[in-house]
Amino acid sequence: MILGVVIVMLALCVVIGLSTQPRKAFVALPAAVLAMVVLIEEAGVAPRLAVIAGLLISLALSVSWRSAGVAKAPQPSPADRAWDRLAGSAGFLARGRVAAVRRRRELLVSRGDDIDPFSSFGELRLKLERRVPELIENYLDEAATAPKLRRHLLMSELLGEIEGLVARAEAVDPTAIARADRRTALRAHLGRGADRGGGE
Repeated sequence: MILGVVIVMLALCVVIGLSTQPRKAFVALPAAVLAMVVLIEEAGVAPRLAVIAGLLISLALSVSWRSAGVAKAPQPSPADRAWDRLAGSAGFLARGRVAAVRRRRELLVSRGDDIDPFSSFGELRLKLERRVPELIENYLDEAATAPKLRRHLLMSELLGEIEGLVARAEAVDPTAIARADRRTALRAHLGRGADRGGGE
């Protein structure tokens, strides 16, 4: 009697565990059946104990898959959370500005780690990476209790400050400067070729 209750309880646990990921059941349940057959036929284990062992195997597989799924879930960084909150609090007109300046900032922050941290770009990049999210959080704290007009003014002021900082970083971005220099050299080279061709 007790053994039957244990089997039913384990079966319910397996069903509940696999219900969150039904596709995994096609692997877990055959694995449990195979384990039961091997235990009964090869090891001489009593059928009831083999059933319990099979159910435990299914339960263990379902728990491990669920744990792995939780572990793989990406956690947003504090900067991403700040930008997400800012985008959520922005009005219709400001939302496009928030998205545009966020893309520009992320491009600058993603530059390689070989950037000299004491260069003009390195210092601006550090501000964009660490100080701008703090500035956004500060704005959100103040805007939470501010009247609507004050919120609009704060948003405009905040975006203007971030856009100015991004523009300063873009102006000294060594990658962009090298690209512009290369483009200028290519244009000059192509222009010289066209001049020679026209004179011949």
